Amino acid sequence: MKDILGRELQDGDICVGKGTGRNVIGMSICVWYGNSMTDEDGCKRHMRDVFKVVNPSSDELEIADKIKNKLREQEEEKERKKNIKTIPLKDLVIGGIYKGIYGEYYLYLGNRIVSNEYSDGLLEEKGNCFISISKDNTELRREFNVSDIEVLKGCKKLVEHIKTVELKKFPIVIESCSPLDYKRKLTIR
Repeated sequence: MKDILGRELQDGDICVGKGTGRNVIGMSICVWYGNSMTDEDGCKRHMRDVFKVVNPSSDELEIADKIKNKLREQEEEKERKKNIKTIPLKDLVIGGIYKGIYGEYYLYLGNRIVSNEYSDGLLEEKGNCFISISKDNTELRREFNVSDIEVLKGCKKLVEHIKTVELKKFPIVIESCSPLDYKRKLTIR
């Protein structure tokens, strides 16, 4: 792409972009990368009116270095996540406690039908059932809330099998009540 004076923009060039519109930042110093500009906040955007800074000052160079470091960190994080080996769904064990890619923990219940019974209706979901648990609750000493249960068509991104626990027989029934006397019953079968 070319700037407003017809000069070619290369990756890493310092430029100033002029935004127009109601909720757009007026002008900002950015670094050109790909087909868009990246500002100090890490926001990427495409602008028509771009001016390439040919002889940047030390302040502009400092801002550009910060932006380039952020871009490098984002690329490294993207590459790290791409290289993470996750556990395939076929290898999950019912009753297994697993660690996710962000350090969260889940208890896998298998492919189940989950009935969510409200005071005014019933909602049924079928899929892979996971319960979100805290790191401190891997012994399953605390009770679960209805909001801790997720039913997915696919699988969570799990990276480590922590241990397997003995589950009670299905169906599992969880009843809850809100302060507004809103009753809810969840059945996992």
